[in-house]
Amino acid sequence: MSGGLCFPLYACSREIIKRYTPFLEKIDLTYTQYIAMMVLWEKKQISVKELGKCLFLDSGTLTPLLKKLEQKGYVTRTRSEEDERVLIAAITPKGEDLKDEAVRPLYVKQIGFQYFPESVWGKCRTDENGFWYENQYYPVVMGDTGRFPNAPVPDLSRAVRDCVCTPKVPTLRVAHFDRCGTECWFLTNEGNDPIDTELLLPIKCEIGSYDMWNGRAEKIVSESADEGRKLRLQLSVRESILLFACTEKEYEELDNPIVSKLTLNPLFKLEEELEDEVKKVYRTVVKITEDDLKKDSIQICLNAEEMVEMKINGKKAGVQFWAPQRFEAKEFLYTGINDVEITVTGSLANLYGKKYVSYGL
Repeated sequence: MSGGLCFPLYACSREIIKRYTPFLEKIDLTYTQYIAMMVLWEKKQISVKELGKCLFLDSGTLTPLLKKLEQKGYVTRTRSEEDERVLIAAITPKGEDLKDEAVRPLYVKQIGFQYFPESVWGKCRTDENGFWYENQYYPVVMGDTGRFPNAPVPDLSRAVRDCVCTPKVPTLRVAHFDRCGTECWFLTNEGNDPIDTELLLPIKCEIGSYDMWNGRAEKIVSESADEGRKLRLQLSVRESILLFACTEKEYEELDNPIVSKLTLNPLFKLEEELEDEVKKVYRTVVKITEDDLKKDSIQICLNAEEMVEMKINGKKAGVQFWAPQRFEAKEFLYTGINDVEITVTGSLANLYGKKYVSYGL
Protein backbone atom coordinates (compact mmCIF):
# COMPACT_ATOMS: atom_id res chain seq x y z
CA MET A 1 0.00 0.00 0.00
CA SER A 2 1.23 3.50 -0.76
CA GLY A 3 3.12 5.16 2.05
CA GLY A 4 1.28 8.36 1.18
CA LEU A 5 -2.07 6.72 1.96
CA CYS A 6 -1.14 4.95 5.20
CA PHE A 7 -1.37 7.98 7.43
CA PRO A 8 -4.61 9.43 5.96
CA LEU A 9 -6.35 6.06 6.35
CA TYR A 10 -5.08 5.64 9.89
CA ALA A 11 -6.18 9.19 10.63
CA CYS A 12 -9.64 8.49 9.16
CA SER A 13 -10.21 5.56 11.50
CA ARG A 14 -9.19 7.73 14.47
CA GLU A 15 -11.32 10.60 13.20
CA ILE A 16 -14.46 8.46 13.31
CA ILE A 17 -13.95 7.77 17.02
CA LYS A 18 -12.78 11.35 17.65
CA ARG A 19 -16.08 12.74 16.38
CA TYR A 20 -17.96 10.88 19.08
CA THR A 21 -15.70 11.93 21.96
CA PRO A 22 -17.12 15.40 22.83
CA PHE A 23 -20.64 14.03 23.10
CA LEU A 24 -19.72 10.85 24.94
CA GLU A 25 -17.72 12.79 27.53
CA LYS A 26 -20.94 14.59 28.52
CA ILE A 27 -22.60 11.29 29.37
CA ASP A 28 -19.43 9.70 30.82
CA LEU A 29 -19.11 6.88 28.26
CA THR A 30 -16.13 5.69 26.27
CA TYR A 31 -16.63 4.88 22.59
CA THR A 32 -16.43 1.13 23.29
CA GLN A 33 -18.99 1.45 26.08
CA TYR A 34 -21.24 3.43 23.72
CA ILE A 35 -21.27 0.77 20.97
CA ALA A 36 -22.04 -1.85 23.62
CA MET A 37 -24.99 0.28 24.73
CA MET A 38 -26.13 0.60 21.10
CA VAL A 39 -26.49 -3.19 20.88
CA LEU A 40 -28.30 -3.33 24.22
CA TRP A 41 -30.67 -0.52 23.21
CA GLU A 42 -31.67 -2.68 20.26
CA LYS A 43 -31.60 -6.18 21.82
CA LYS A 44 -32.62 -5.26 25.42
CA GLN A 45 -30.80 -8.38 26.63
CA ILE A 46 -28.15 -10.59 25.08
CA SER A 47 -25.63 -13.21 26.15
CA VAL A 48 -22.19 -11.80 26.81
CA LYS A 49 -20.76 -14.17 24.22
CA GLU A 50 -23.15 -12.92 21.53
CA LEU A 51 -22.44 -9.32 22.53
CA GLY A 52 -18.73 -9.99 22.00
CA LYS A 53 -19.47 -11.33 18.52
CA CYS A 54 -21.45 -8.22 17.63
CA LEU A 55 -18.67 -5.91 18.77
CA PHE A 56 -15.65 -8.03 17.75
CA LEU A 57 -14.39 -7.85 21.35
CA ASP A 58 -12.80 -10.62 23.36
CA SER A 59 -13.81 -11.47 26.91
CA GLY A 60 -10.73 -9.73 28.34
CA THR A 61 -12.00 -6.40 26.98
CA LEU A 62 -15.73 -7.01 27.37
CA THR A 63 -15.78 -8.15 31.01
CA PRO A 64 -14.34 -4.95 32.58
CA LEU A 65 -16.40 -2.85 30.14
CA LEU A 66 -19.67 -4.45 31.31
CA LYS A 67 -18.54 -4.21 34.92
CA LYS A 68 -18.19 -0.43 34.60
CA LEU A 69 -21.56 -0.11 32.86
CA GLU A 70 -23.08 -2.19 35.66
CA GLN A 71 -21.52 0.10 38.27
CA LYS A 72 -23.10 3.08 36.50
CA GLY A 73 -26.47 1.36 36.72
CA TYR A 74 -26.96 1.00 32.95
CA VAL A 75 -26.82 -2.81 32.66
CA THR A 76 -27.18 -5.94 34.75
CA ARG A 77 -25.37 -9.27 34.42
CA THR A 78 -27.13 -12.46 35.47
CA ARG A 79 -26.83 -16.19 34.83
CA SER A 80 -29.29 -17.72 32.37
CA GLU A 81 -32.02 -19.79 34.03
CA GLU A 82 -31.82 -22.32 31.17
CA ASP A 83 -28.03 -22.69 31.32
CA GLU A 84 -26.04 -21.28 34.23
CA ARG A 85 -22.90 -21.31 32.09
CA VAL A 86 -24.39 -18.50 30.00
CA LEU A 87 -24.03 -14.93 31.29
CA ILE A 88 -26.79 -12.51 30.20
CA ALA A 89 -26.31 -8.73 29.90
CA ALA A 90 -29.54 -6.71 30.06
CA ILE A 91 -30.28 -3.00 29.87
CA THR A 92 -31.83 -1.24 32.89
CA PRO A 93 -34.44 1.56 32.89
CA LYS A 94 -31.60 3.99 33.66
CA GLY A 95 -29.73 2.64 30.65
CA GLU A 96 -32.82 3.13 28.47
CA ASP A 97 -33.10 6.75 29.64
CA LEU A 98 -29.52 7.34 28.51
CA LYS A 99 -30.46 6.60 24.89
CA ASP A 100 -32.05 9.96 24.09
CA GLU A 101 -29.25 11.86 25.81
CA ALA A 102 -26.56 9.94 23.91
CA VAL A 103 -28.10 9.65 20.48
CA ARG A 104 -29.59 13.14 20.05
CA PRO A 105 -26.34 15.13 19.62
CA LEU A 106 -24.64 12.29 17.74
CA TYR A 107 -27.30 12.17 15.05
CA VAL A 108 -27.34 15.94 14.66
CA LYS A 109 -23.59 16.55 14.70
CA GLN A 110 -22.34 13.45 12.93
CA ILE A 111 -24.16 13.68 9.64
CA GLY A 112 -26.99 16.12 10.13
CA PHE A 113 -29.85 13.75 9.34
CA GLN A 114 -31.39 10.45 10.35
CA TYR A 115 -33.11 7.69 8.39
CA PHE A 116 -36.24 6.17 9.92
CA PRO A 117 -37.23 2.66 8.77
CA GLU A 118 -40.93 1.86 8.60
CA SER A 119 -40.61 -0.29 11.72
CA VAL A 120 -40.36 2.86 13.91
CA TRP A 121 -42.92 5.05 12.15
CA GLY A 122 -45.42 4.31 14.91
CA LYS A 123 -43.17 6.23 17.32
CA CYS A 124 -42.91 9.28 15.02
CA ARG A 125 -45.19 12.33 14.95
CA THR A 126 -45.32 15.81 13.41
CA ASP A 127 -46.59 19.18 14.59
CA GLU A 128 -46.38 22.78 13.43
CA ASN A 129 -42.70 22.92 14.32
CA GLY A 130 -41.39 19.79 12.63
CA PHE A 131 -40.85 16.05 13.01
CA TRP A 132 -40.46 14.14 16.26
CA TYR A 133 -39.07 10.68 17.00
CA GLU A 134 -39.52 9.79 20.67
CA ASN A 135 -38.00 12.88 22.37
CA GLN A 136 -35.81 13.92 19.41
CA TYR A 137 -36.84 16.88 17.24
CA TYR A 138 -35.98 17.26 13.53
CA PRO A 139 -36.82 20.53 11.75
CA VAL A 140 -36.81 18.98 8.25
CA VAL A 141 -38.08 15.75 6.65
CA MET A 142 -36.50 14.55 3.40
CA GLY A 143 -37.63 11.77 1.07
CA ASP A 144 -41.08 10.18 0.98
CA THR A 145 -43.27 12.32 3.25
CA GLY A 146 -46.61 10.70 2.38
CA ARG A 147 -46.93 9.27 5.90
CA PHE A 148 -46.11 12.67 7.46
CA PRO A 149 -47.65 15.29 5.12
CA ASN A 150 -47.45 18.13 7.67
CA ALA A 151 -43.69 17.91 8.13
CA PRO A 152 -41.62 20.75 6.60
CA VAL A 153 -39.80 19.74 3.42
CA PRO A 154 -36.92 21.82 1.98
CA ASP A 155 -36.09 22.41 -1.67
CA LEU A 156 -33.04 20.20 -2.18
CA SER A 157 -33.03 20.27 -5.98
CA ARG A 158 -29.70 22.09 -6.07
CA ALA A 159 -28.07 20.26 -3.19
CA VAL A 160 -25.19 17.86 -3.82
CA ARG A 161 -25.99 14.64 -2.01
CA ASP A 162 -23.26 12.69 -0.26
CA CYS A 163 -24.32 9.53 -2.10
CA VAL A 164 -27.27 7.97 -3.93
CA CYS A 165 -28.47 4.37 -3.54
CA THR A 166 -30.46 2.50 -6.20
CA PRO A 167 -32.64 0.99 -4.87
CA LYS A 168 -32.96 3.31 -1.89
CA VAL A 169 -31.66 2.02 1.43
CA PRO A 170 -33.30 3.75 4.41
CA THR A 171 -31.07 1.95 6.92
CA LEU A 172 -27.71 3.09 5.50
CA ARG A 173 -25.95 5.73 7.57
CA VAL A 174 -23.47 7.93 5.72
CA ALA A 175 -20.78 10.15 7.18
CA HIS A 176 -18.99 12.20 4.49
CA PHE A 177 -15.84 14.02 5.56
CA ASP A 178 -12.36 15.12 4.53
CA ARG A 179 -9.34 13.98 6.49
CA CYS A 180 -5.79 15.05 5.69
CA GLY A 181 -6.90 15.97 2.18
CA THR A 182 -8.56 12.60 1.55
CA GLU A 183 -12.30 12.60 0.82
CA CYS A 184 -14.00 9.79 2.76
CA TRP A 185 -17.38 8.11 3.22
CA PHE A 186 -18.05 5.99 6.28
CA LEU A 187 -21.07 3.76 5.60
CA THR A 188 -22.90 1.65 8.19
CA ASN A 189 -25.80 -0.75 7.83
CA GLU A 190 -28.00 0.11 10.82
CA GLY A 191 -30.88 -2.12 9.72
CA ASN A 192 -31.81 -5.71 10.48
CA ASP A 193 -31.30 -6.96 6.91
CA PRO A 194 -28.23 -7.14 4.62
CA ILE A 195 -27.73 -4.30 2.11
CA ASP A 196 -27.17 -4.95 -1.59
CA THR A 197 -27.49 -1.79 -3.68
CA GLU A 198 -25.84 0.36 -6.34
CA LEU A 199 -24.03 3.28 -4.75
CA LEU A 200 -23.27 6.51 -6.61
CA LEU A 201 -20.61 8.82 -5.16
CA PRO A 202 -20.31 12.39 -6.53
CA ILE A 203 -16.66 12.11 -7.58
CA LYS A 204 -14.80 11.33 -10.80
CA CYS A 205 -11.64 9.69 -9.39
CA GLU A 206 -10.95 6.09 -8.35
CA ILE A 207 -12.24 4.65 -5.06
CA GLY A 208 -10.54 2.50 -2.45
CA SER A 209 -11.75 0.84 0.76
CA TYR A 210 -10.09 0.45 4.13
CA ASP A 211 -10.79 -2.33 6.61
CA MET A 212 -10.18 -0.87 10.07
CA TRP A 213 -10.11 -4.34 11.68
CA ASN A 214 -7.15 -5.72 9.72
CA GLY A 215 -5.64 -2.57 8.19
CA ARG A 216 -6.19 -3.81 4.63
CA ALA A 217 -6.71 -1.18 1.92
CA GLU A 218 -7.91 -2.48 -1.43
CA LYS A 219 -9.24 -1.35 -4.78
CA ILE A 220 -12.97 -0.90 -5.25
CA VAL A 221 -14.37 -1.90 -8.64
CA SER A 222 -16.38 1.10 -9.88
CA GLU A 223 -17.43 2.64 -13.18
CA SER A 224 -17.82 6.19 -14.42
CA ALA A 225 -21.30 7.75 -14.55
CA ASP A 226 -22.66 11.16 -15.50
CA GLU A 227 -22.91 12.28 -11.88
CA GLY A 228 -19.89 10.47 -10.42
CA ARG A 229 -18.80 6.86 -9.95
CA LYS A 230 -21.00 3.82 -9.40
CA LEU A 231 -20.17 0.70 -7.40
CA ARG A 232 -21.98 -2.24 -5.85
CA LEU A 233 -22.38 -1.90 -2.08
CA GLN A 234 -22.96 -5.02 0.01
CA LEU A 235 -23.07 -4.79 3.82
CA SER A 236 -24.22 -7.39 6.32
CA VAL A 237 -26.17 -6.33 9.42
CA ARG A 238 -24.21 -3.69 11.42
CA GLU A 239 -21.27 -3.98 9.04
CA SER A 240 -19.37 -0.80 8.15
CA ILE A 241 -17.02 0.21 5.37
CA LEU A 242 -14.73 3.20 4.89
CA LEU A 243 -14.47 4.37 1.27
CA PHE A 244 -11.98 6.99 0.12
CA ALA A 245 -11.15 8.86 -3.06
CA CYS A 246 -7.68 8.31 -4.53
CA THR A 247 -5.54 9.23 -7.51
CA GLU A 248 -4.78 6.73 -10.27
CA LYS A 249 -1.28 6.22 -8.86
CA GLU A 250 -2.59 5.59 -5.35
CA TYR A 251 -5.25 3.24 -6.73
CA GLU A 252 -2.69 1.07 -8.51
CA GLU A 253 -0.74 0.65 -5.27
CA LEU A 254 -3.75 -0.70 -3.36
CA ASP A 255 -4.37 -4.42 -2.87
CA ASN A 256 -6.49 -6.07 -5.55
CA PRO A 257 -10.08 -6.89 -4.52
CA ILE A 258 -10.91 -10.49 -3.72
CA VAL A 259 -12.89 -11.74 -6.73
CA SER A 260 -12.79 -15.54 -6.56
CA LYS A 261 -12.89 -17.31 -3.21
CA LEU A 262 -12.91 -20.94 -2.05
CA THR A 263 -14.50 -21.63 1.33
CA LEU A 264 -13.63 -24.85 3.16
CA ASN A 265 -15.60 -26.22 6.11
CA PRO A 266 -13.65 -29.37 7.09
CA LEU A 267 -14.60 -31.76 9.90
CA PHE A 268 -12.07 -31.72 12.75
CA LYS A 269 -11.26 -34.58 15.11
CA LEU A 270 -10.35 -34.01 18.76
CA GLU A 271 -6.81 -35.28 19.22
CA GLU A 272 -5.82 -34.01 22.66
CA GLU A 273 -7.30 -32.22 25.68
CA LEU A 274 -4.96 -30.35 28.03
CA GLU A 275 -7.11 -29.70 31.10
CA ASP A 276 -4.35 -27.92 33.07
CA GLU A 277 -3.97 -25.43 30.22
CA VAL A 278 -7.69 -25.30 29.28
CA LYS A 279 -6.87 -26.28 25.69
CA LYS A 280 -8.29 -28.71 23.15
CA VAL A 281 -6.34 -29.69 20.04
CA TYR A 282 -8.15 -30.75 16.85
CA ARG A 283 -6.74 -31.94 13.52
CA THR A 284 -7.93 -32.58 9.99
CA VAL A 285 -6.62 -32.68 6.43
CA VAL A 286 -7.78 -30.79 3.35
CA LYS A 287 -7.08 -31.69 -0.26
CA ILE A 288 -6.16 -28.81 -2.55
CA THR A 289 -5.96 -28.87 -6.36
CA GLU A 290 -4.00 -26.66 -8.74
CA ASP A 291 -7.26 -24.96 -9.76
CA ASP A 292 -8.00 -24.20 -6.11
CA LEU A 293 -4.70 -22.34 -5.77
CA LYS A 294 -5.61 -20.10 -8.72
CA LYS A 295 -8.35 -18.47 -6.68
CA ASP A 296 -7.78 -15.10 -5.01
CA SER A 297 -8.68 -16.42 -1.58
CA ILE A 298 -9.01 -19.77 0.22
CA GLN A 299 -10.69 -19.60 3.62
CA ILE A 300 -11.01 -22.32 6.23
CA CYS A 301 -14.13 -21.73 8.33
CA LEU A 302 -15.35 -23.26 11.58
CA ASN A 303 -17.60 -22.55 14.55
CA ALA A 304 -15.76 -22.95 17.82
CA GLU A 305 -16.45 -21.60 21.28
CA GLU A 306 -13.67 -19.36 22.62
CA MET A 307 -10.27 -18.50 21.07
CA VAL A 308 -8.90 -20.53 18.14
CA GLU A 309 -5.30 -20.71 16.92
CA MET A 310 -4.68 -22.41 13.55
CA LYS A 311 -1.61 -24.06 12.06
CA ILE A 312 -1.47 -25.23 8.46
CA ASN A 313 1.33 -27.61 7.50
CA GLY A 314 3.10 -26.67 10.72
CA LYS A 315 2.96 -22.89 10.11
CA LYS A 316 0.97 -20.43 12.19
CA ALA A 317 -2.02 -19.21 10.17
CA GLY A 318 -3.60 -16.83 12.68
CA VAL A 319 -5.85 -16.42 15.71
CA GLN A 320 -9.62 -15.82 15.80
CA PHE A 321 -11.63 -15.00 18.92
CA TRP A 322 -15.29 -15.39 17.95
CA ALA A 323 -17.37 -17.78 15.87
CA PRO A 324 -17.68 -18.08 13.00
CA GLN A 325 -13.90 -18.16 12.63
CA ARG A 326 -12.56 -17.51 9.11
CA PHE A 327 -8.86 -18.08 8.41
CA GLU A 328 -7.21 -16.89 5.21
CA ALA A 329 -5.25 -20.02 4.28
CA LYS A 330 -4.03 -19.75 0.69
CA GLU A 331 -0.43 -18.77 1.43
CA PHE A 332 0.00 -21.84 3.68
CA LEU A 333 -1.51 -24.44 1.33
CA TYR A 334 -0.04 -26.46 -1.52
CA THR A 335 -1.34 -28.95 -4.06
CA GLY A 336 -2.29 -32.27 -2.46
CA ILE A 337 -3.01 -33.19 1.16
CA ASN A 338 -2.55 -30.44 3.77
CA ASP A 339 -2.47 -30.87 7.56
CA VAL A 340 -4.60 -28.43 9.57
CA GLU A 341 -4.40 -28.15 13.36
CA ILE A 342 -6.44 -25.90 15.63
CA THR A 343 -6.01 -25.23 19.33
CA VAL A 344 -9.06 -23.94 21.19
CA THR A 345 -8.29 -22.16 24.46
CA GLY A 346 -11.10 -21.95 26.99
CA SER A 347 -11.87 -19.54 29.80
CA LEU A 348 -9.63 -19.52 32.86
CA ALA A 349 -12.85 -19.71 34.85
CA ASN A 350 -12.58 -23.46 34.24
CA LEU A 351 -9.47 -23.46 36.43
CA TYR A 352 -10.45 -20.95 39.10
CA GLY A 353 -14.23 -20.65 38.91
CA LYS A 354 -17.07 -22.77 40.24
CA LYS A 355 -18.88 -23.07 36.91
CA TYR A 356 -17.70 -24.85 33.77
CA VAL A 357 -17.56 -22.65 30.68
CA SER A 358 -17.83 -24.74 27.54
CA TYR A 359 -15.26 -24.40 24.77
CA GLY A 360 -14.19 -26.23 21.64
CA LEU A 361 -16.07 -27.58 18.63
